[in-house]
Amino acid sequence: MDGPIFLDRITDQLRHYPAKLQLTGNKLQIQIPATEPKPPKSAIADIIQSLRPWETELRQQQIQQITLYGLRADRAIVWRQTIDLTAKPPSPNDPYSFTNPNLNLFAFPSLLILGTLSNFLFKRLLFGWQTWTHEVGHAIVAWLSGHQATPLPFGWTNVGEERSFYVYCCFLALLGIIGWTGWKENKHVVMGITGGLAIVQFFMTWTMARDTFDMLLCFGGLGGELYISAALIVAFYFPLPDRWRWDFWRYPLGILAASTFTDNFSLWHSIKRGTADIPWGSLFGGEDDAGGDMNRLSQDHDWTDSQIIQTYSSLSILCLITMLAIYAFILWRQFSSTIKGSHGVID
Repeated sequence: MDGPIFLDRITDQLRHYPAKLQLTGNKLQIQIPATEPKPPKSAIADIIQSLRPWETELRQQQIQQITLYGLRADRAIVWRQTIDLTAKPPSPNDPYSFTNPNLNLFAFPSLLILGTLSNFLFKRLLFGWQTWTHEVGHAIVAWLSGHQATPLPFGWTNVGEERSFYVYCCFLALLGIIGWTGWKENKHVVMGITGGLAIVQFFMTWTMARDTFDMLLCFGGLGGELYISAALIVAFYFPLPDRWRWDFWRYPLGILAASTFTDNFSLWHSIKRGTADIPWGSLFGGEDDAGGDMNRLSQDHDWTDSQIIQTYSSLSILCLITMLAIYAFILWRQFSSTIKGSHGVID
């Protein structure tokens, strides 16, 4: 296929912009009208998607670089974006890649198996992590409700008595920064989670009754051991914004989270079968401590034993179903990508 015909076909494919293509040596320039001061994400994604079927032909024409330009009416360059075709495509077997097909297939069951084995082999060593997860569960309820909270890794969380506008603004600002970073990097999952948490934070801070807050605070410790762990396991499949990259750290955190989740899942279903007891009391006060989370749910908020058992066992099942659903979605998306054809450098 000679150069002019090759360029004409791509130009025709991008005629709705309209796009002008120019081949200079081994560099291909694609010029489109600039409607924004920065590269528009939708247009860039559309152009890249249009170029993917031509990647082999681009290499055969010995084109090494593609540069996208956004031009004003006076031909001044507003923005540019470069794609290097000499770069090696990402390895499908890269253990730090979020698109590694084998890793995505085996990660979820492997994490649950490793988590279960860890509980048998290293249960005492994992106690500190599980305790801290418990305290963060309390703290998350407090933060979302506008209360100051400091989760400590030895079984205690300091929680402020009164709602604080300052705490509300700080937590909202943190969500905003993470969400904005996700928007810049086109990470829709990050944007969705931070946006959802901001809405939940508003209602929990400004509309929730004090008694409901206290009940959720008691519930959040053991509840957090389930939902925080499930969230970390699911997060294994999703890249964070570049400032919080966790390509490597998702492995140890995933195993730790799986150990906490499987331990609590087993506990509550053993309690439901009658082979274990509700964890009354507290870490420091023992089983008779009236200030323990389960004791307060029972005595201060009138939860029956069966209500406690049913709520936590149902939460554990809900977390497991959610993880399985997301795992199935990841595999379906991976299968769909395989059917459509693997991606190369143009991505």
